Amino acid sequence: MIFKHPNYGELRVEVNEEQELLFLMCDVADLFGLSPVHEMIVVCDSEGYMHWVKLPLQKDEYILAPCCDEQLFADLVESVDPKMQRMAEWVKNEVIPIAKDPKKRKKYLVKGASPVEEDKDREFCLRLTSDALFINNTVCLVRQDSTRP
Repeated sequence: MIFKHPNYGELRVEVNEEQELLFLMCDVADLFGLSPVHEMIVVCDSEGYMHWVKLPLQKDEYILAPCCDEQLFADLVESVDPKMQRMAEWVKNEVIPIAKDPKKRKKYLVKGASPVEEDKDREFCLRLTSDALFINNTVCLVRQDSTRP
């Protein structure tokens, strides 16, 4: 599902087989301006979980994308800038209730997309450098204020 807000942007949310909401990590990081260090600390300290989700690209092609569950999402945005709190409220009060309701979420589904598949056997390897967070050698967050040559 893709939720669009005129002021905030887009947030992709998936529902897995257990009916858990999964938020695409790169969208969460972009929307809320999360730094790699913040994300790494929260991921390691949270009671929430990360999931690998297969996102379709084209017919018979997909990428594996890291997603976070509701608890990890809440922990990631708990201490964001006060200006971002309005966006967190939008997610909490509008996006989550719609995404949880099978009837209401139909209008947010991507046309022609198949149900989300998780790769439950894939492990996560987190690595933090001075300017990026890597999950299994994929850059997930790049520090915005990096002055590296």
